[in-house]
Amino acid sequence: MSIKKLTQSQLQPIIDIVADQLPGWKADLLNRVGRAILVQHVLTATLIYVASALDLPPWCLKAIDKIRWNFLWRGRKEANGGHCLIAWPKVARPKELGGLGILDLQRFGWALRVRWLWLGKTEPERPWSAFPIPVHNCAKSLFATAVHSEVGNGANTKFWTDRWLDGRSIEMLAPNLFACVPRRRVNKRTVQEALTNDKWLEDIQGHFSVAVLSEYLDIWALVQEVVLQFDVEDTHKWRFEASGQFSTKSAYEAFFNGSVSFQPCKLIWGTWAPRKCKFFLWLVAHNRCWTADRLARRGLPHPEHCPLCEQEDESINHLLSACVFARQFWNEWFSGFGLQELTPQTDCTKVYSKGSTPWLCLEHGVFGRLGMMWCSMGLLLELIELSSLHERKLNFGCLQVLKILVPWSLLGSPTSCWS
Repeated sequence: MSIKKLTQSQLQPIIDIVADQLPGWKADLLNRVGRAILVQHVLTATLIYVASALDLPPWCLKAIDKIRWNFLWRGRKEANGGHCLIAWPKVARPKELGGLGILDLQRFGWALRVRWLWLGKTEPERPWSAFPIPVHNCAKSLFATAVHSEVGNGANTKFWTDRWLDGRSIEMLAPNLFACVPRRRVNKRTVQEALTNDKWLEDIQGHFSVAVLSEYLDIWALVQEVVLQFDVEDTHKWRFEASGQFSTKSAYEAFFNGSVSFQPCKLIWGTWAPRKCKFFLWLVAHNRCWTADRLARRGLPHPEHCPLCEQEDESINHLLSACVFARQFWNEWFSGFGLQELTPQTDCTKVYSKGSTPWLCLEHGVFGRLGMMWCSMGLLLELIELSSLHERKLNFGCLQVLKILVPWSLLGSPTSCWS
């Protein structure tokens, strides 16, 4: 414990604790999927308690992130840029936004700090609530935006800054009037104090412009409609949860609001495929496989044409969708379902994949086909389970779906879905 800012020598043991986890793991026997699970559920989880109590500085987070991304891509404490196929800020994002779901330590730390603001607001009787809590400005901004107050007796609601007037604060409704209030009054004045004998009028100081007078009249009209209930406590609601109660998960996700969604997310992560297959498709979606086109852009040795057909330049879309060998595979596959029209053609750059309602067009041609493959496998397993539960036999139409099981001999057994 310390009343001063922690020094680098005092924070270094936290980094060492994370690094000391690596030697005991057989990283050479793990694929990237297994290492990603260890990064998320061990290396990252180790920091939760520390991050909830300390506001870790950027250099410390950067050092821990370096250990995490090096272990993910190479299985070592050190790795160079060639091993890291995708930038770490993109990896440490939710799966819906194109990442692996590994926690972003900076945003997660902010979310944990928001929890202290929430507890101080909803449970002011806690002994530490009177002490100042070091919280990042981003966390403060999220808290001010996400918490709405319903006034009862007004004793636990700030008059100037809390959102208690139809879900908005006076700071938002009357910015010019708010600028005339000293900061010491802003942080202390409660609704109960302000409405008693209209004491909030005493907080307004300085020169009154036309804009200030106009906003003053608007606020006066709103305040006069408020009636305090002295036997009812104020209630505060967290807008990102239906229950109105704070959760670190919702706070963490709120820091990604406004980000662009990852279109193939459901087709990749929502299937029955083994995790290693999902990881590969995730790399395909980001075009981060070391095919000839990417090697050429970096001036590295590469084949001039596709090694399979020797007709066109090699790219990930060509290998999985446009190559004559790939088209032959997909044709034989979909013929078993009478869906030959889904077979990619020579000029095909897009494919229609069957979603929940319509047929959706995706930029990456391979996802529709592989997604349908794994979804069909999941459907088949559900049919078999359902039939066994009801002691029925699968009819001839269901038996035709058994053709689905052929790729398992090449891609893995059904039991590897959970591995």
